[in-house]
Amino acid sequence: MADEIRFVGDPETDGDLTLIAHVFNSAGAQVGGDIALTEAGDTAIYLGDMPTTPAGTYSIRILEGTTLQGDGEMIWDGTAEITALDLAAGQAATIAEVQQTETDVIAALPDVSGLATQASVDTLPDLAAMEASAALTATADVSGLPSLAQIKTANHEALDEAGLVPAKVIDFPGAAGDSATTPHDPSLNPAGDVSFIFDGNLDVWGKGSLQSIGAKYSTGDNERGYNLRISSGGQPNLVWSPDGTAATLINQLFGTFTVPSDGERGRFAVYLDVDNGAGGWTIYWYEWAGTAWVESQTFTGTGVTSVHASTTLLRLGSRTASADMLAGMIRRFEIYDGQAPELGGSGTLAFTANADGAVASATSWVPPSGQTITLEGNAALRGVDRVTEIDAASRYADIIAALPDVSGLPTLVEMEGSSALTAVADVAALASQSSIDALETKAQADTRQAALLAAHTATQTAVAGIPAAVWGHTARTITDKTGFSLDATYQATLVAAVDAAVLSDVDGTSLTQAILTRINTSLDIPGLELAAIGQACRDAIPEIVRLDANVSTRSTPADVATARDAVIAVVPVAAPTEADMYAHFTDANRADAFKASLVGLATSTDVTNTQLALATLIGQLPEASTIAAAVWATVIDGASFTALQGLAFLAGINITLTRTDGGDADELPGTWRMDQHDTDGTTVLRQWNLAINELGLVTSQQVI
Repeated sequence: MADEIRFVGDPETDGDLTLIAHVFNSAGAQVGGDIALTEAGDTAIYLGDMPTTPAGTYSIRILEGTTLQGDGEMIWDGTAEITALDLAAGQAATIAEVQQTETDVIAALPDVSGLATQASVDTLPDLAAMEASAALTATADVSGLPSLAQIKTANHEALDEAGLVPAKVIDFPGAAGDSATTPHDPSLNPAGDVSFIFDGNLDVWGKGSLQSIGAKYSTGDNERGYNLRISSGGQPNLVWSPDGTAATLINQLFGTFTVPSDGERGRFAVYLDVDNGAGGWTIYWYEWAGTAWVESQTFTGTGVTSVHASTTLLRLGSRTASADMLAGMIRRFEIYDGQAPELGGSGTLAFTANADGAVASATSWVPPSGQTITLEGNAALRGVDRVTEIDAASRYADIIAALPDVSGLPTLVEMEGSSALTAVADVAALASQSSIDALETKAQADTRQAALLAAHTATQTAVAGIPAAVWGHTARTITDKTGFSLDATYQATLVAAVDAAVLSDVDGTSLTQAILTRINTSLDIPGLELAAIGQACRDAIPEIVRLDANVSTRSTPADVATARDAVIAVVPVAAPTEADMYAHFTDANRADAFKASLVGLATSTDVTNTQLALATLIGQLPEASTIAAAVWATVIDGASFTALQGLAFLAGINITLTRTDGGDADELPGTWRMDQHDTDGTTVLRQWNLAINELGLVTSQQVI
């Protein structure tokens, strides 16, 4: 296996490429890996080896990196490609085979040698006697035979359409180099109007790239004439140039064409009227309607046009040897000088690709139009040798001659007038022998009916015993409640009924009592009595004991405010300095009075005892209950902090207050630390953390 994969590129643009091939089987799975393709010299022709794989049809893609350069199919026998020539050789049939087919047809015709003559018909008995006669119990069925008129008017198209005598076709595999050519001849360049007719099958109609049917078109030397092709979407497309240059190209698409399915047959025709008499040109597109051509689409351009008389060759199946490759087969391709007669004109045939006169293995032949057509690459002829019209006529004449002589038989008019045939039973509705043979006999029908009846009886018996079996079963409780849900309406009705029963004077008391009993059994206390609930709350909340005293004996907010104001009234705004005290007691107005009252002053021991008692009281206040703390806060809120310090000073107690949350000393709310020092201020005897809200209520915690 070597060089079975070939890619033919354009030497001007496709040289020095790095190409790989991917091979896929009929299931779409890739066979092998990337297959590197090697360029043969500087030809832009790249070759690669088919991987080892079983026989079958494989799809091949040619890539440069991830860009698709081309694709195609290969029929593989396991070791080598099966070409179109191989297929043609395998499918070829000889004229002898066709003749044998005709012999078989004649042999299959019914034997009419025993038909009655006119004389014997005249002597036929009456209808009653004929119905009783065994001679008329059967008549040969000849309804499927062709009529004599059909046989005599048979032609090529009828035979081809019926598939009786297939025509030859030109098969194009679609690879680069697979085409057919005809040398340049002036007859291939119609001087004025021109028509094209195409009939063929394409492997893929809309394959995404152009497929040229017939082109007399060369770009390098400005010899662009005409190019009839299939567009990338599958529609017919005619391109022509009036002077051979690219600048004057005219491109017309048959957009309304019914694109056939891939592999199916398609037929269309186009007529270009280069001068429509109104200062312009018109193109007419036709589609085959089964028996005739039907005009489907027209387009008119401005100015009179023409088709350049190109001197390049006519190429079939591609535009160049490697561009716009057609994959499929051409059954018919014809060019007419003027409007073709089939399209309603009187144009003459300029070229036809008809290969009916060539043998299956031919690589070149001369069609009826007189030019020479040569196959290139793997293009090949397919089909069997077609007989000519004369041959067909003579052979059918032989068939007719072999028929028995019925000249003596009466005509239909004569038979209708015969009294012996005034009535004939209608046998059109009678069953055929095959349908009769397929019917049951009476014994078979009776047996089948008895079997059905027995089965029915057994079923009835089995069904009748089901209810008793179910109810008689020892365990018939249905445990699976799946599917037994209540709908919303029934649920609402059920809830309303339950509510009515609960609230009923008759049932409500007992139901409520049952609920209470159910709850009581789950509680830690024996019942729901108020006393029991209250006692449980007291036991669960130890702090509640503070409320044991009669609440009416507690101070009211007004009492607390009065006490606060009284304390503030006697506390100096600021602690008196030593100078203030000296000035006060030495004032001339007070000296005598002070001296007169010294006898009533307390001793130092009395002062010390008073200081200790006051310190003890102040120390106990923050440790008292929440209510005591509130009183304490009332004394020290706002601007009274300084007064408190003055009071402590008079009492001989060293107290300091320090704001701990960064706020102003006299603004609420906030947090403070209160320290009680010894007399010389070196040791902290007690310490409290105070939190005072905006109402002046204090929460205190003694730290030391």
